[in-house]
Amino acid sequence: MSSLKHQNIIQIANFLPKEERDELFDTVCANKKAFEGVRISKSNQEELMYLPLELEKTDQSDIVQIRQVVEYLSKRIMKLLPKLFTSLGVEPFPVSHIPFALINGLNHHVGIPHVDESGGKFKISILYYFHKTPKTFQGGALEFYDTDTSFQTGHNDNPFAKIEHEDNLLITFPCQTYHGVTSVQLNSNEFEDGRFVVVGFLGPQ
Repeated sequence: MSSLKHQNIIQIANFLPKEERDELFDTVCANKKAFEGVRISKSNQEELMYLPLELEKTDQSDIVQIRQVVEYLSKRIMKLLPKLFTSLGVEPFPVSHIPFALINGLNHHVGIPHVDESGGKFKISILYYFHKTPKTFQGGALEFYDTDTSFQTGHNDNPFAKIEHEDNLLITFPCQTYHGVTSVQLNSNEFEDGRFVVVGFLGPQ
């Protein structure tokens, strides 16, 4: 577990054992039809695919299979929670379940700087990165910004830290931290070549 100076941001490389990481990637790619109809296009050049895993109950077999392998993440993160609360400076609260969603960032996907707190509902952001190896895209780095109310956006324009998208990397940080994603550059239309992220938010339940 390592943290970035200046802000409470935790990175854990090689988070899952190789067999669990490989099963997660292979299962997501084998069940890519679960993403059909959830491609989001904000313009003709910017696309992502978003699949909520926990917010809707379903017996759809492909989603069920993805949920089962994402449980690897959930169980390991649950064990880490006491250390995460302390390291992130977040007052502990009970957590019985981690709701996750899957994102596949395609060519020109970009994340405008934002916070995840949703009006104070959430306290901790969780991101798990994975991708095909070797990586087939460029960009897609996670950038962090200082809160600064003198700016119209609410944050300083210059990021104080950047984390490149690396396979099998877990990142956690307080939800009130401004963050964004640099543009993904991908010379492929293949689902398997995208920028995969499992994302979850924790708050008092």
